[in-house]
Amino acid sequence: AARLKAATITQGCRQASWLLVGNALGVAQERAAAMRQFMACDPLSGLGVQQASSAASWAGQPETALALIAQGEAAMGGSDSITMQKVRALVTLGRLDEARVELPSLSPGSAERVIAELLVAAASGADVASVAARSRDDRHLGWNPGYWEAADFLAEALLDDRAAGDRRAAAIDA
Repeated sequence: AARLKAATITQGCRQASWLLVGNALGVAQERAAAMRQFMACDPLSGLGVQQASSAASWAGQPETALALIAQGEAAMGGSDSITMQKVRALVTLGRLDEARVELPSLSPGSAERVIAELLVAAASGADVASVAARSRDDRHLGWNPGYWEAADFLAEALLDDRAAGDRRAAAIDA
């Protein structure tokens, strides 16, 4: 984690997506600062906004995430990945009605929409299984097909589907 922290702090205006892992390893605060710097270097990049707000959420600062999202939306408009982070921060703050208002603005069939719907469903006690099942019927790859892996993993975790987790772990180990 120390080398990851050092790499994050010295990132400057370069974008290094591999540093995302730092959010889960206790370097989210530094990631948020680095991505704010990246936002200043390239204010029209949605990636900086998405990653800065995600890191702020990981660091336990959903209000900061919302402020970064507002800044990014003012500069460049929105995107599905930014709106997904907005929903995440709103859910974390318990502002479920505001989070629900954001859902229709997400692209139908996108992994970002499914992730946001899963978060709202779980937080509100709604039927997570039906959200997960519905998502399998209408999938669009979007800009980051890897998001579907995250959506599926989130659904499995929320449903406590240990068999799916075991299959996923076995595939990684293979």
